Amino acid sequence: MEIKRLVKMKKVLNVSLVSFLLLPAAISNTAKAETNTAEHIVISEVYGGGGNNGATLKNDFIELYNPTDHAVSLEGWTVQYASSTGSFSTNKTELKGTIQPKSYYLVQQAAGANAAAELLPTPDTEGKIAMSGSSGKVALVRNEEAVTGKDDPDVVDFVGYGSSASQYEGDAPTDSLSNATSAQRKDPNVDTNNNKADFEVKEPTPVNSIGQVPDQPDNGGDTGTPGDEEIPEPTLRIHDIQGAAHTSPLTDQEVTNIQGIVTTVDAKGFYMQDDQQDSSPKTSEGIYVYKRDAEVQVGDKVSVNGIVKEHGYEGELTITEMTNATVKKMSSGNALPAPTILGQGDYVLPTKVIDNDNFDEFNPAEDGIDFFESIEGMYVQVNDAKVVGPTNKYGEIPVVPGNEPLDEQLTPMGGVLLKEDDSNPERIIIDDVLIAEEPQVKVGDSFAGAIKGVMHYSYSNFKLLNTEPLPEVAEGKKEREATTIQFDKDQLTIASYNVENFSKSVGTEKTERLAKAIVEKLKNPDIVGLVEVQDNDGPKNSGVTDASESYQTLIEAIKAAGGPAYQFTDIAPEDKKDGGQPGGNIRVGYIYNPERVQLVDDKPKGDALTAVEVGKNGLTLNPGRIDPTNPVFENSRKPLAAEFKFKGRKVTVIANHFNSKGGDDALFGSNQPPVLESEKQRMEIAKVVNGFVQDIVENNPNANVVVLGDLNDFQFSKPLKTLKGNVLTSMIEELPLEQQYTYNYEGNAQVLDHILVSNNLTSRTKVDIVNINSDFTEEHGRASDHDPVIVQLDLKVKPAEYSYFKTVSNLIK
Repeated sequence: MEIKRLVKMKKVLNVSLVSFLLLPAAISNTAKAETNTAEHIVISEVYGGGGNNGATLKNDFIELYNPTDHAVSLEGWTVQYASSTGSFSTNKTELKGTIQPKSYYLVQQAAGANAAAELLPTPDTEGKIAMSGSSGKVALVRNEEAVTGKDDPDVVDFVGYGSSASQYEGDAPTDSLSNATSAQRKDPNVDTNNNKADFEVKEPTPVNSIGQVPDQPDNGGDTGTPGDEEIPEPTLRIHDIQGAAHTSPLTDQEVTNIQGIVTTVDAKGFYMQDDQQDSSPKTSEGIYVYKRDAEVQVGDKVSVNGIVKEHGYEGELTITEMTNATVKKMSSGNALPAPTILGQGDYVLPTKVIDNDNFDEFNPAEDGIDFFESIEGMYVQVNDAKVVGPTNKYGEIPVVPGNEPLDEQLTPMGGVLLKEDDSNPERIIIDDVLIAEEPQVKVGDSFAGAIKGVMHYSYSNFKLLNTEPLPEVAEGKKEREATTIQFDKDQLTIASYNVENFSKSVGTEKTERLAKAIVEKLKNPDIVGLVEVQDNDGPKNSGVTDASESYQTLIEAIKAAGGPAYQFTDIAPEDKKDGGQPGGNIRVGYIYNPERVQLVDDKPKGDALTAVEVGKNGLTLNPGRIDPTNPVFENSRKPLAAEFKFKGRKVTVIANHFNSKGGDDALFGSNQPPVLESEKQRMEIAKVVNGFVQDIVENNPNANVVVLGDLNDFQFSKPLKTLKGNVLTSMIEELPLEQQYTYNYEGNAQVLDHILVSNNLTSRTKVDIVNINSDFTEEHGRASDHDPVIVQLDLKVKPAEYSYFKTVSNLIK
């Protein structure tokens, strides 16, 4: 192994020596560095000679590196390729997952025909781009839009390789490559924006995110044909390899004559299952065999020699596999083992506990994480599955078995609620990895029949990979609802709505859906606190922060839908300082109906850096940002306070968007209980906002205060308890439990969006969560991933308050 590869391995291994504390994915600085020290994800290696004559590797690849001290989400990003003189158009590969600090990320591309070439390490994602082995252009892009070239504002990093490349960073492209060489960044922590100076041409050394280097090709034995030789009965079986534990008792050992029937085949290998099971439901009878181009088919009975490995990523569970495999086919056309039916007998899923013993005891009957481990790799069946989360953009559908005895209080739509002591381990994620084009289903739908597939683990969750098309969908009868709050001319309505990265560039369809929801579903609230409004050109990294055109686009659509002529107010953030989609500059702001409410206008408007204070006449700025330079708001949105008047009475509204939960350990991750690293920042933010509300109430005990927004945490969480303190009441908690959800994540219906009111308003406030998005897909009319919340306030002075004001008046006289 040459020096560069050793250096790469050292860097990857060093990641595990520091505590695994991921910052939210939104807290990533992906702007191009102007100094030599790279402050963004870089392209660290490019190779286009894969599988050609003289090639050392079978596939082309693009390798990335994260030189920063925080993890960065690559969701929604792409790598894009163009020939040396061509334009960027369709040659792009979507990225996924997260790249850890000081870690690599391997993007596999097209393969050539050279059978003697080595295989790449297990890639972190795969594309099909056939790259030139000598000259070309590669761009790392923060979204999925085709770029114009190296100066496109969406480009994070750019490499022109080979002397004929028409675009490149700096004075010249890298030197030309060959089938046996790649362009490698000399120091992955340095980017001078000069391809010629930053890269050298050497033998390729791809490394993936867990530090793997290329495997040798499978030359250890061909897949045999039936009758080649007599194969004895095995002395070791799959359940012996799996064991009653999360890792195999035989890890890193060579095993021979492991027999099973092939249950499914994918591009990298196959799953097989023993047709002679043991009597213990704690040990899996299935296993994955990692062998590319294995000449096996479903129904083949095979004998496999190989090495037992635990494959996984930091923070995740591992998958027990057989690698370096030699496969002998014993027979073909066998019936598959009977699938294990989930939800009955020994395989009733735990419905409350994921893990309660820090992995000390392997107890599938009680711990959900142990239950799924006990069926890892097995051929299973789910009968009459009930949908508890809509089909997501990855083709995943969360369900629970129709025969599963649930002890849950279901939502009106038929979903399962996330509770403080219950994370619903009975949820099963159906994933379309093997059978594409899963149906677009909503919560409350069900599948009329059996879903069959193999149990896999990826991206911090167990997944059922269905091996045949899903059965017919039985549609639920619930529809997108409208608020139950009736209009009252003497009462004020205020809504909170996360509009999911809205800008004027999102297109007519989403804009009209949002507008119609505000008019038809929310019944034209007097004030709407909007969350995730982007600047005028959306995610383009142009330096624009003004969002007036985005607001006006929505306002005009509301008018066209029959709503009022709203006005808006907000404060534009500093460029790229508030997190969110890079270049989008999301913020909180308000639209309000000037025929019903007025923005108190005898005070100056604040700016991005000036803190609003509480004076004898209320806010000193209107609107104003709360403590915007406080480090607790770093790379997160700053709360926006605004004073409105309704029929002569004043109300202070504070819109919020707390930092995301990105970087927290997953429910089914390797750390149990999960470490909620992002909660620390939300706790500090909650203290600041609570303190501001206390200042208002201390200045005027009868002040009307409403705190709203996407707080990225649950009603029972520490940040929400801190935010409430002794001065605020959570209106969400005033609703029946089954109605308490605004968001659905992996089938868990949960609250992220909140409205709280000062205690004096509690008895005079009605609340409604309007479930129009979280249970549904775009096909069903969804416009955002969050549901709006609305309250109706009676601001009329009550007798006790009148007595207070009269006393104060008499004292003044």
